[in-house]
Amino acid sequence: MANSTFKNSIRRPSLDEWFLIYQLKKIKQQFHIPIYVDVDVTRLANHYQELGVPAPYTLLLIKAASLLIHEEPLVNKAVFHTFYGLRVVEFPYNSVNVPITMIRENKKVVSATKVIDAYNLTNLEIRKELKKATKKSLDELPINKIIHTKKNNIFNRSKLKLIHFLMMNFPILYLRNQAGGISVSSIPHQYDPDSPIQGMSFGMTGVTLFSSSMKKEEEKTYLRLGIGFDHMICHGDVAMKASTTLCHILSAKSSEHFDILTR
Repeated sequence: MANSTFKNSIRRPSLDEWFLIYQLKKIKQQFHIPIYVDVDVTRLANHYQELGVPAPYTLLLIKAASLLIHEEPLVNKAVFHTFYGLRVVEFPYNSVNVPITMIRENKKVVSATKVIDAYNLTNLEIRKELKKATKKSLDELPINKIIHTKKNNIFNRSKLKLIHFLMMNFPILYLRNQAGGISVSSIPHQYDPDSPIQGMSFGMTGVTLFSSSMKKEEEKTYLRLGIGFDHMICHGDVAMKASTTLCHILSAKSSEHFDILTR
């Protein structure tokens, strides 16, 4: 095969691809504990089955994450590796980060939003907030506007590096945006019973939650969950206690948790 054929298979990354790689390299500064768990969500699954609608697992995870912050505030933290030294941010609010996907000019745009005090909101209110976030224009999303409308050149890479540098080195900017210490990503709607794949996600937040599949055993329904704890924000016993609390919340065995998650 001619060398020209191979040459056509090699290209420079797009600005979007480059920035993704850049951010992931920075995340390597954290030290994550991966925790995999099958959470018994039978009570929630049966509830929505009786209503005749699919269980909104992404909304339930967002609300459960908010409840986790409320009940285990020690995990509502993040470590920032600034140029003037390590800084630990203890978030004075209850905020959950959520990635969202939008279509702009026939391109898939991945952005992020946050839900404040999700445990005090109804599922409909959370759904409306997420929908509102997906309707934003690129002009309201400066980073996405750059990576999806500009070429990969040194000037545009420098702009993205500067934005990332400011956010990661001046935690006050992160706080002013009310970004959270817990991130949730959930895609169980793509669940394939023949391929029960469960992944793990890590980020610069103290805790990341990710679920992509379910597991059914007889009359039980399990949500397969990956929990990524940044070991830098807490000791292992705190991480395990918080994980147990999260499982209790999602199992909805208490009337309080069930009422909050389903309202």
